[in-house]
Amino acid sequence: MNNEQITPCSAHLTFFPLKLIHSMTFAFVFLGCAVFSLPLHAADSIAIQKCMVVKTTGAVQALLKDQSRWTAMQQGAQCRHSHTVQTMAKSSASFTFEPAMIATMDENSLMTFDNMLINYSKKSIRMLLKQQSGVFKITMEPLFGYTALLTITTPSAVIDLNGAEAALRVSGDTTTFELASGAAKVRQINGKQKSAIEPGTRVVIYPNKQELSLSPLPFEVQEKRQPQSRKQPKIAILSVQSSSITRENLDRVSDFIAEEFEKKASGKVLFLEDIRTMLQSEGMGKLLSCFSDTCISQICNAIGADIVIIGGIGQLGTNYLFSLKMVDVLRDKVISRTSARVSGDAGKILDEIPTAVSNLVDKSSSRIDSVVTAPQTGSADAKTSDGYRETVAWIKGGDFTMGSKALEGELDETPPHQVTLRGFYMDKYEVTKEDFERVMGNNPSANKGCKICPVENVTWYEAQEYCKKTGKRLPTEAEWEYACRAGTTGPFSYGPTLSSEQANFNGRKPVGGVPEGPYKEKTIPGGAYAPNAWGLYDMHGNVAEWCSDWYDAAYYGNSVKENPQGPGEGKLKVVRGGAWNSSGAGLRSARRMGYNPAIRLGAIGFRCVKDDADSTKTPQKNK
Repeated sequence: MNNEQITPCSAHLTFFPLKLIHSMTFAFVFLGCAVFSLPLHAADSIAIQKCMVVKTTGAVQALLKDQSRWTAMQQGAQCRHSHTVQTMAKSSASFTFEPAMIATMDENSLMTFDNMLINYSKKSIRMLLKQQSGVFKITMEPLFGYTALLTITTPSAVIDLNGAEAALRVSGDTTTFELASGAAKVRQINGKQKSAIEPGTRVVIYPNKQELSLSPLPFEVQEKRQPQSRKQPKIAILSVQSSSITRENLDRVSDFIAEEFEKKASGKVLFLEDIRTMLQSEGMGKLLSCFSDTCISQICNAIGADIVIIGGIGQLGTNYLFSLKMVDVLRDKVISRTSARVSGDAGKILDEIPTAVSNLVDKSSSRIDSVVTAPQTGSADAKTSDGYRETVAWIKGGDFTMGSKALEGELDETPPHQVTLRGFYMDKYEVTKEDFERVMGNNPSANKGCKICPVENVTWYEAQEYCKKTGKRLPTEAEWEYACRAGTTGPFSYGPTLSSEQANFNGRKPVGGVPEGPYKEKTIPGGAYAPNAWGLYDMHGNVAEWCSDWYDAAYYGNSVKENPQGPGEGKLKVVRGGAWNSSGAGLRSARRMGYNPAIRLGAIGFRCVKDDADSTKTPQKNK
């Protein structure tokens, strides 16, 4: 570790006075450049992480676990393992945690530092902090080759952060979390699903309520956010697959591949041990033993990987064939491949790895960086540049059965028929009032509050114009249903039932015999519920969504199979997905509605799609 002094800085967040009573636990995991590999390196590569008090005001004291008395803590003091630090009234303390994390405790705070370990070989830091009271603020500085994951547990919530500037307070059992920049996911303490939180958002989590209360941060807080540097792609190297090599040796091969990628690739490399921690925090640890396309996609979505390296070792007689391929996770496309053959001793494969990795990187160096940038859109909108990947999902082309069987849905959903689609990008979230007003210059929504809630009361023509101005278009009805189903065939992408814990609708009218739930009677910010399997939020409920097609109740009997565009003319436009005021049945994946394109309703909004310039003109077939 270097000895450079880290200049302290404060989080640009302000809180009003608090009386914090209940305890909360902060677990920090700094995940280094990583590949999927289980064992740690040599023991001497692990050390206690350095932490220093860089500033104090007022009375700050510390208590070691094996001591019974408090001692004053001054600027320049070391934060030690099992230290409990307390700030009194009108006092505060700022800390630096090498290599680049800064934290601040406000007055009347109590915190214990635990498990402060740094792994040099993996470039990973693991830290557990227990916060009993007070306000905690954190700034994670940009780090080359590091990925930072911060997990915060409070009496009412579990919060995961990555590269974030944020602040958190607890009042009674209620948690208030403010995210100024970076990425975060929130779940309630007794819940299972995590909701993605956008930068510039304040979240209030109540102990006995299923929903999250989201609102935009005050403008003066958002204005202070520093511009983020260009994102580097995250490269995840999965454990090599082979039936002829032991798992322990395969993990060593993966380790070696990871180390070579760290030297040669322009991205952040993710190691298996660290990814396991991330997956387990999501309740997805079992995925590591699955190597299907679906499992790999779910792993990469959970850990935020942009590129995955998949390796294999096959044996024929005394010969071993070693292969690697690099896959763009978002587009599900192979970027490049390489292979090598050795004879006799499988251990010779290690000698081939540096060359294989070099070949893979050399073939794809110009395409690695492009993975995290937008396809060409012809739009000057800043939100379609470096942030594009975070706001859209790549929907791989394929076949699906569109519609419902007789007696399973409405008459206009029949007959069920096969449809083949090309791949496309789709907005992960419904277009918000804030986005609409920035592009169109006005906010037509019936409810003017909550700028990060979906825009509604918008006509089809306005939705079409917005998409056009941002270099996109409205989805076809077939694209919408295909994306909503996300590979499922039942009534909802979540399964045969739907409750108000899964979507924003009239929870008094659920589907499938589940208990009744709350009816919010309004829209809520996107991302408050878990996404479907393809990473799309609020495809069921919140606001219904305009599609590009004209509506015809009998169209399914005449629809073309490949990339249907709907009838050539009509009087009504298709609306899909149901809304906050719909019954559960109105949110079914196949449910169709038709409305006058000039109508304004407080329950209708939209999202956009974008064709991929690299998509083949021939529709893809699912494997």
